[in-house]
Amino acid sequence: MAADHTNAAKDLAFSETWLKLLHYERSVWSPTGWVSAIQQGNFFLSAHGSSDPAAELEALVQSLSVEAPTGDDHPRCRFPARSRWVEQQLGLESVFEPASVCPRFSSWAKQGQIASVSLVYATGYLGNPASYYGHTLLKFNGLEEQAGETNLLDATLNFGAIVDGNDDPVSYIIKGVTGGYAAAFSHVEFYFHNHNYGENELRDLWEYRLNLPQTAVTLLVEHSWEVLGQKYTYYFFRRNCAYRMGELLELVEGIDVIPKRIPWTIPQALIQAMGQVVVQGGPLIAAVRYYPSRQSRFYARYGELSPDEQVVLSELVLNQYGLDDSRFTALHLEARQRLLDALLDYSRFVSLMEDSKNRQESMLYQDSLAERFRLPSGTDEIKSRQPISPHQGRPAGWAQLAWATHDQLGSMTLLRLRPAYYDPIDAGSGHVANAALSMADLQLVVDEGQVRLHKLYAIAIESVQPGISGLPSDRGRAWKIRVGIEQASGACIDCPIFRIQGDYGIGHQWVPSLFTAVYLGGAVQSESGEAGWGFGRLSSDAIFRVDDRLSARLALEYRYGFGGSRSSDWVNRSEVRWLLGERTDLRLSYERDDGEILGVGFGVYW
Repeated sequence: MAADHTNAAKDLAFSETWLKLLHYERSVWSPTGWVSAIQQGNFFLSAHGSSDPAAELEALVQSLSVEAPTGDDHPRCRFPARSRWVEQQLGLESVFEPASVCPRFSSWAKQGQIASVSLVYATGYLGNPASYYGHTLLKFNGLEEQAGETNLLDATLNFGAIVDGNDDPVSYIIKGVTGGYAAAFSHVEFYFHNHNYGENELRDLWEYRLNLPQTAVTLLVEHSWEVLGQKYTYYFFRRNCAYRMGELLELVEGIDVIPKRIPWTIPQALIQAMGQVVVQGGPLIAAVRYYPSRQSRFYARYGELSPDEQVVLSELVLNQYGLDDSRFTALHLEARQRLLDALLDYSRFVSLMEDSKNRQESMLYQDSLAERFRLPSGTDEIKSRQPISPHQGRPAGWAQLAWATHDQLGSMTLLRLRPAYYDPIDAGSGHVANAALSMADLQLVVDEGQVRLHKLYAIAIESVQPGISGLPSDRGRAWKIRVGIEQASGACIDCPIFRIQGDYGIGHQWVPSLFTAVYLGGAVQSESGEAGWGFGRLSSDAIFRVDDRLSARLALEYRYGFGGSRSSDWVNRSEVRWLLGERTDLRLSYERDDGEILGVGFGVYW
């Protein structure tokens, strides 16, 4: 390589693109002020490359002086994106295309036949702390995707923590928050994720095909190859899957999707940012495709059955008669097709439940499948309305200013900050309906010029299954966990205690606008006078959703205290939410727990 090229390369060492390609981050511990998030030696050509951008660039420039490739280990094959970029910046003519002469890369990149890139979002899953906020990955679409076909063999790029299978959820959260896990990019065909998320974990998938020029597609494909298998430090809240996927997208000029003003990266926030990006005069998101989970498909098919057909489905599931019975065979063709399609989805759905893996349900699936093959194909179209795409939803953060009156303490102002994510009456697309998930939910009381802590929940989760059909294994299991500080009772605003609460119950979606649940649970707490060290309780919830703008929740519980002077108590909480605009809402609330508080609050999503 000529000396003038080497000198010119030095000017590129701290350019924005070079820093992104090597994943350099600011560091006060590095003499250069930079250190790469990737610490493995095989990601660098220079011995000092992990902390010296100039040394790494110089090493690459020198390696490019080798005119012909020497196999897959040649720098142009190992690092096709950074090699191409350096050659373009220095005005050099590339001596070969990696997709044509690097066997391993060429095979992975489909011999250069990748037409577009999609970002895939898997909705949240409350059964695993790693998946509370959803997950993102990249999908590389073959040429047939242009015609709208789904290619389950398309390659995907996934990023995740490398976890110890023996870690419990608490250990996972602690390690994930503190950087106790390594993480890496991996690749597998799309069918694996489609099956794992949609069939095993019952999570909906959303695919966002991106409007990118072919040069940008090539850049993302080549750089994805460079980072495969490279080790990072994983952080649950910030440098997670959404952050690393955002980093890849931001290699393309004009794309800025990683939230910069908040210290966490939530997958849905990344997708919402993508919805605001304009590339080449058009939106970054070119097309959206929805992949409903097995559960979503079953519920949609169940909703298309008439009441009489739902009764027949229940009788077939309960084995009151078989598919050869005249009560089934006498139905018209379309009804039998609908019932068999629903039976097939139901059988696969319930086979995932812990208490339902038995021979009877396996035979039901086999018999239904055989009978369905005997009938004409019909249509596989599900007529229910597709949910609103998560990229069109509201932001994850929420802040509220409320005015309240207490029957004993008078008027006060309440401030609330919920950084993420949702509660039962504002859950939207991409969230678990009628459920709740929040962390660091802070509520303050401003009274007579003083600011007091009212509540602070480190974590609050409410997980529900809607139990729409009421069939076996679809009974609507529900549970709650809440850890944090709250007032010992509603009669005071300056008696905070620490509580760990848990409940288990069942729920049911009676109609689209009404969900109810009953729970048995309790709490342990730091002892405070008459409050004692804990309580048991029986509680119930009713959640009303009139439409996308108006919803309400009524909660009633009976508590029996332990260790205190007060043996029992009734607690009532009610809240009504009215969505004013895309990012604002108005809430009316009522709470009775020794004292009564009535409030009205204005909320902003951010």
